[in-house]
Formats: sequence, C-alpha cells, structure tokens
Amino acid sequence: MDPAQTSSDAPDRAGQMVAGAAAVNSGIFRSTVPSCLHRHAGSMRNMSKEIVQSWLDSVGDLLMQNDFEAYLDNLHLPIGIKTRGGGDWLIGDEDMLRDGFDAWVSMMHDQRATHLIRRVCDTETVANGDLWGLYTTNILKNAKPVVEPFQSAVCLRRFENGWKAVGLISGLINTQWPFALPRVAPAQDSAADATLGAPWPPSESATGLPQEPAFLQPPAAETDRK
Repeated sequence: MDPAQTSSDAPDRAGQMVAGAAAVNSGIFRSTVPSCLHRHAGSMRNMSKEIVQSWLDSVGDLLMQNDFEAYLDNLHLPIGIKTRGGGDWLIGDEDMLRDGFDAWVSMMHDQRATHLIRRVCDTETVANGDLWGLYTTNILKNAKPVVEPFQSAVCLRRFENGWKAVGLISGLINTQWPFALPRVAPAQDSAADATLGAPWPPSESATGLPQEPAFLQPPAAETDRK
C-alpha cells in the first residue's frame, strides 16, 4: 500500500467529492436542531463542530497509520456500537476492539484505499454534557469511492485527558463484528428508510448507548403535530 494520505493532504478532487456527500446522504439522518439565533449559540456550535472534527481527523489518521495504541486512547471502554443494518455490540475489552480495528485496517489495505475523509455535519450537546456529532464518511482510492459515502454519529465524552468516544451509530448495514467490508445500503433505499426506523436506534438495546440527540430521532407524524 502506498504511504497513507489523510484529510490533511487530500487532493482537490477528493475534497470536491466530500463537499457533495451531504446531498447523497441527506435522507439518512434528519436534523431537527433549530438554526442558531444568537452569536453566542453560533460560537458554541462552531466550537462543538471543531471538537468533533478534530477527533474525527485524529482517529482517521490513526486508522490509516495502523496505530492501535494511540487509537485506543481516543475511545472509552466499554463503548456501544450500532449499525443501520441492526448490528448492536458492547465492546468491553481491548481484544474485541482490536479485532474491529485490524479488520478495518485490512479492508483499507485490500481495497488500496488512499483517503479516509470524514466531515462533521451537525452537533448536539445533550443533558449530561455528552457531545454528539453527525458526520459523513468517504473512503477513497485516490479520487474514486471504495463505497458510497455514508453518515454516522459519534458520542464524545470529556475526560481529564480529553474527549473520548463512548458510543457510535454507524450508517453501515453490517450486522457482524468485525466489519470485513463496509456495506452501504443501496441509494434507492435511502428515501424509503429516511428515519432509519421508528425510533432508530432503539431506546433499549444491548449496548445501552448514551442519551441520543434530536437529529437521531424520527420526525413526528402529522397526527402528533396537531
């Protein structure tokens, strides 16, 4: 595999593909967070986006560099992980996490991926102080997608030594751990499954994910709004 290139050195063409990813995935998650009306609120939102983007960039670089020890420092165990396809795991030990890490690194190598680009789309801080970030992932071989772009959400919690992931909701449809190959739902399924179920993710599950943000909740039915 050629020396890894990450979001910091992606070519212009790859950046253009990322810019259009939100349109491809607009039906996967629904944002119900209102627009910021005050400067302070806007400043806080920008700061939250910077925190999530910094975490995404760091972890993406570590995956491309096959650096598990540093990757582990950015997560807090146990961590709950779900997928759009119904996968639901509680990763409670380093060995299980390492299995997932190694499988992802092997996939990137086998597919000759050169870029892992993830861009934050929205953020929300929930009542307990956890920071959720909604983001789009592009896996590219030079400027060509290995799979279609997909959206996911990560829950970050602040510890004494920084922000760490405590929950992950993946837009992939994989149902087995670890992910040998990322599977993305066909594009024609996006509109039919715009809210990823009702509700999605389930409020009760084996993972016991942290409190979920508004952008993961399905929109209210017309009868509920009346």
